[in-house]
Amino acid sequence: MEIQLVEHQGCTVAKPQIDVLNTSNSRELLVKLDAITADQQKIVLDLSMLSFIDSSGIGSLLTMQKHQLQNNGILYLCGLSDTVDKVLRQLQLNRVFSIVKTADEAVAELGG
Repeated sequence: MEIQLVEHQGCTVAKPQIDVLNTSNSRELLVKLDAITADQQKIVLDLSMLSFIDSSGIGSLLTMQKHQLQNNGILYLCGLSDTVDKVLRQLQLNRVFSIVKTADEAVAELGG
């Protein structure tokens, strides 16, 4: 799994190159993102390539959020497709995650 990384004004923008986040790859995503963002306080996860997410994928996002909060960091999600956005909102996870339209918007909100 490839993850594009860009440092942008003090924030790490990570963009997984996947279109589906499910049981088959959610653990791999979590492990890779943990390894490359372990010391980062401000993470923006650009999910613009993602068209589908299942419960395992949501679990990985929640675990990432938990890790960030435990380390006094923050995680923003951006670039959500209509389908992924709908799933997160139906589960009321828009109350758990900071969700914005674009990575630039997230960086601006993070004070970058």
